[in-house]
Amino acid sequence: MNLTKVTLAFSLLLTLPGTTVHAKPLTASSVDAAMTGHFTHSTGPLGMAGPLGAFGPLATLGPIGTNAWSVSTVMSTLPDWSKLSQTMALNGGPLSDDGPLGPRGPLAMYDQLGNMSAVGEEMKIGGVLTVLGPLGPLGPLGLLGPLGPLGAHGLKRNKRGEYVNSQSQVQRLITVGSTKKANYELFEVYDSIFAKQIQDNDTSFMVTGLISTLKDVESFAFQSQADQYVTIVAVPEKSLDVFSLTLTNTSGDVVAESASFFLVNWIQTKIKRGENLTAEVRLLASGHVLRKNFRLIVVGSRAAL
Repeated sequence: MNLTKVTLAFSLLLTLPGTTVHAKPLTASSVDAAMTGHFTHSTGPLGMAGPLGAFGPLATLGPIGTNAWSVSTVMSTLPDWSKLSQTMALNGGPLSDDGPLGPRGPLAMYDQLGNMSAVGEEMKIGGVLTVLGPLGPLGPLGLLGPLGPLGAHGLKRNKRGEYVNSQSQVQRLITVGSTKKANYELFEVYDSIFAKQIQDNDTSFMVTGLISTLKDVESFAFQSQADQYVTIVAVPEKSLDVFSLTLTNTSGDVVAESASFFLVNWIQTKIKRGENLTAEVRLLASGHVLRKNFRLIVVGSRAAL
């Protein structure tokens, strides 16, 4: 099936009279089943060798981690510079109106993606490449953006991965903007042990975890603080691993599932404010005897609160 037919299929799904917008979750599995060709090839943009895979910026070789080459390792040695960040925001810094979250950033230009190219349209909510778009994990609200470990907020991280201010108080939100201010959820990086203990986790975080066998399941709960779309990605840290994703509600019902053997698995769905969900990660396949490490990334489309 070519891109035009797939786009039409998803457009009908999103615009049928009497249906809720994006009522049915979009997943890597549904994209894999609907189309063939470059998009679903292992070396394509959604494949294991693409930006979501083990060689991409979200995995071990990227700037986030505890390795010697990880920029976040260097950032973690810096003292608290949140006061400097506030001064920068008043003078056109990354958290100001001129930054990526401001009125001239990629989020503000979201509605114009379709005017740029057909690929741009596919990077919007409901598109085939939505997971690579500005509202996904690679966008300004994600792991590598101004709200994450490399961000311009200047906050230190404690041993649990939480951001703390100069008084060692945990901060989950940061004020962005110099004229029109808004609170945004910070993007934390947790290990799996602590992530399971958080009772009120939001939709802006990453978990680093390990799965030993095909029978193991790692589960992480989170709650939405707004009506929004949420994108969940299971990034493998090693190129020969494939992890599946299952999203369940508080009743244990499956909201969505993605179990593609050829693509990095992800789920995108619409959730309501106050809704509690659990992301379950499983090892689908592995081609080595080393540790099977994964990175679960959750990013909401409306982090401004």
